[in-house]
Amino acid sequence: MNVTTPQALQKVAGANVLWVDDHPSNNIYTRKALEAYGIHFTLSTSTNDALERIRLEHYDVIISDMNRPPDPHAGFTLLDALHKQQITIPFIIFAGADRSDLKAETKRRGGYGVAMSYQELFQFVMDAIQEA
Repeated sequence: MNVTTPQALQKVAGANVLWVDDHPSNNIYTRKALEAYGIHFTLSTSTNDALERIRLEHYDVIISDMNRPPDPHAGFTLLDALHKQQITIPFIIFAGADRSDLKAETKRRGGYGVAMSYQELFQFVMDAIQEA
């Protein structure tokens, strides 16, 4: 996606993203880069908190890390809970390392994709908002 076109910039400005990560400070630079395009973020540190926030507010995209203690598969736990509730929001798992095993499983569970780098995550978020 070309984010420099007026149509692309207009579409992403004002988008709401829920980022679920038990260490949100690790993602500040990527958040700041996306906020520069007018994207708003809500931060959550747990699956239960994320589910409550989703119940109360609309999000255009959800980003989740995979491992949030005590659940090493917390990303899938959240994704599965959303599907049980028939909530279909583009769901991106941010692995931050080469976890190609997650890609097929994420797709099988209905997720949008797995980002292995901050650049890939940035592109997934922009693409998911554009496609919505």
